[in-house]
Amino acid sequence: MIEGGKVLAQKMKELEIIKSGDIEHKLDIEEALHYYSRLTSPVYLNIVNKFFMDMNSEFSLLQPYVSI
Repeated sequence: MIEGGKVLAQKMKELEIIKSGDIEHKLDIEEALHYYSRLTSPVYLNIVNKFFMDMNSEFSLLQPYVSI
C-alpha cells in the first residue's frame, strides 16, 4: 500500500472506532478495507484515495468540535 493508502486505512479504522456501536457501519468499513487492500493499480489507488480523503475531510467538517 502506498503512503496515502496507509493514511486512508487509518482514517477508516478511526471511523470504525468512533461508531463501534453500529454493527452495520463496522461491517461496511471492514468490507471497504478488504476490497481496498486488493487494489493493485496505482491509478485506481489514487482515485480511491482521493475520493475517501475528500469524504473524510467533509465528514470532519460536519463533526462538532468538543473541547474538554
